[in-house]
Amino acid sequence: MSFLIKSAFTGAVATIVLIPAFLKIFGELRSVHHTLSPEGGVYSQELSTIFLAGELAFAILPIASTLGAVTVAYVNLGATGVVLYLLISSAATGMLAGSTAAVVTFMLGAVAMVMVRALKSRSRHQRRPPIRAR
Repeated sequence: MSFLIKSAFTGAVATIVLIPAFLKIFGELRSVHHTLSPEGGVYSQELSTIFLAGELAFAILPIASTLGAVTVAYVNLGATGVVLYLLISSAATGMLAGSTAAVVTFMLGAVAMVMVRALKSRSRHQRRPPIRAR
């Protein structure tokens, strides 16, 4: 249970505070690099690609961490753990004044829970012996 609370608050802080700050830093670095480097410079394309990859990684990080936390919560506590994680995460994100992020986190987690549930029921049906006609 403490994992759920810690993971939810860590994800909320990352989503609301850290990720936007790092996205802004990478965006500023890329724009400064474009301004200072000549168009055909030796390192112009490589550094721009690195900065763009950093921006993309930080944009995907909250989604990946939410999916990972939902999966761990489901493995440890089942559907109850997923619901608790989603409620705690949405509340934590909402407390940090990120209402849009709270809704997105909740919806992403709900979709992940439905997918995990569908995969689990599918694997359960595959283990069942075939029905024989009488």
